[in-house]
Amino acid sequence: MRFKASGGETSSLSMYDIVGRQVDNLWEGIGIPGIREFTLERGSLPSGLYFLLLLSGGFALSERVILFDR
Repeated sequence: MRFKASGGETSSLSMYDIVGRQVDNLWEGIGIPGIREFTLERGSLPSGLYFLLLLSGGFALSERVILFDR
């Protein structure tokens, strides 16, 4: 996931499964101005549909992620 941060705001990037359970907190902290990029490490997550949720100040962005076996 890639996004542009304005900086100075508390931000978080979390991952949720299809029923809304948080499965990972990928990042949390005070945003630094500029473009941020995160690479998802699958780890032991099973195949399926997941959602990434970016919260920053009063802004929210969600993205779908599909994990599958090769």
